[in-house]
Amino acid sequence: MVKKGLIQFVVPILLTLACIFSIAGLSYCELVRFSKADLIPKNETLVNEIISKDTLPLFPNNIGAGYWGVTRYLWVKDPLTPSYEYAVNGCFLYEVQDDVVFDSAFYAGRVFSSLTPMLAIIVCIFTCVFTAQGKTYMKCMSYMLLLTTLFSGLMLLMFSSAVCNTNNWGQLSELVEETHCQLGPGANLTITATVFYFICAVLVFIYSRSPDEDEEGEDANKVYTPGDAEAGEAADKPAEE
Repeated sequence: MVKKGLIQFVVPILLTLACIFSIAGLSYCELVRFSKADLIPKNETLVNEIISKDTLPLFPNNIGAGYWGVTRYLWVKDPLTPSYEYAVNGCFLYEVQDDVVFDSAFYAGRVFSSLTPMLAIIVCIFTCVFTAQGKTYMKCMSYMLLLTTLFSGLMLLMFSSAVCNTNNWGQLSELVEETHCQLGPGANLTITATVFYFICAVLVFIYSRSPDEDEEGEDANKVYTPGDAEAGEAADKPAEE
């Protein structure tokens, strides 16, 4: 049996963390990642030539991509040498020159990535409020938490989208061999949030099906004796004429 105190203490904490992880996973530019070790140049001469012109937006480190942005690398020219050196990376919105192919799986995942944090915040608030209102409401909340778990899991649809293949990245596909994306920090946060939502859904559902504490207390205080049982059986028998 799940105690009411456990629901009031553990579930809000888990839901709050899950909401934070969902939002962080959504805003993180590295939901998926192309590892530097897998980005094998097709033509070293062409890569060096593009770098020297300061026009290469995504090379030469890990490439991170999310639903709303991509990791870009800023180059700084060393005055003592004629070459450019890697300086810093940042998260920027997708641009036309990226020429990335966005398919239905990408757009579907983007929709769920927007709905999940909003639904999670609403469910978190109502779960905390309805804890004292009755177990019928909590049963409804367990279903809503399962729906939030589903939405959170569907945020990972990016792994099934065209974005997860370098051949669909325009200029990048001309520079590196074909490779597929891997789990990024944003995906790890999303998976953690999904697990937290599911745990909360299970706890709330079990709590909604458990007997009330008052009923358990009454049952525990009742003492049955053999004499009481015999008296009850005698009372059930019809009186003899």
